[in-house]
Amino acid sequence: MERNQVEELLGKRIEDITSSDLSRICILAESPLVERKSGKFENEKKLKVSILKEVIGF
Repeated sequence: MERNQVEELLGKRIEDITSSDLSRICILAESPLVERKSGKFENEKKLKVSILKEVIGF
């Protein structure tokens, strides 16, 4: 997923994504733009870093 696709999906810049935004994504069904992953994170910063790595990996 490209940066602009993430921004379009959430309606904001990646840098401004919050944990509540990520919760909104979790209820979406998988699609060509959304792929679910599971895991636990100690804090929001580590969660954001992990998600950005996944997005960049695409």
